Amino acid sequence: MTNSIPKDPFGLARLSDNFFIMLGRFATSWAAVELQVDLSIILIRERADGAKLCKRHPMDLDSKANFLERAAKNIPALQPLRSDLIRVVVEIRIVKKMRHTLAHGMPLRQIDDRTVEFARVVNVDMKADMKREIVSGVDVFAHTELAVKLLEKASRLAVELAKLITPTAVEAFNDTLDVGSFGDFLASPEFSKPLGST
Repeated sequence: MTNSIPKDPFGLARLSDNFFIMLGRFATSWAAVELQVDLSIILIRERADGAKLCKRHPMDLDSKANFLERAAKNIPALQPLRSDLIRVVVEIRIVKKMRHTLAHGMPLRQIDDRTVEFARVVNVDMKADMKREIVSGVDVFAHTELAVKLLEKASRLAVELAKLITPTAVEAFNDTLDVGSFGDFLASPEFSKPLGST
């Protein structure tokens, strides 16, 4: 007996291309937000005594937000940027639920031309459970716009943290430090200098 797997077992082909384009825009925007958040965490952990707040770089979104919040409240050197750090944390938490649904969920079925039912596995009382959520194109669009605005704030925060924590290293980049040059910045010998050295 030969069992064949249907070509489209979940009926995803019935979903509109526009919906997948919106999902892609959200995913790309959110990936950029998380990169900036990670860069901020690297700066704080490696250069501003943030390693005392957690042994390893936080990997899940809640841990990243919690780390930034604890750093803002407990590391005196970060006080000039405390409100910016807290603002980014608050906005991460606003977008978090939809981000989890769109990033970790799967579209199950299109309800009508404006809404799709998603499903994802969630942890409830230490047990896996299936959660279903109705998502509209308007929801995806609105949360994408929130992510884009958050990206601007998170990018600015990462650059301002670099200027605050490692001013000598930033000077070596002739004030051209931006998203594209951050990798080179973190690999630079100036970044590796002990805090407070010139």
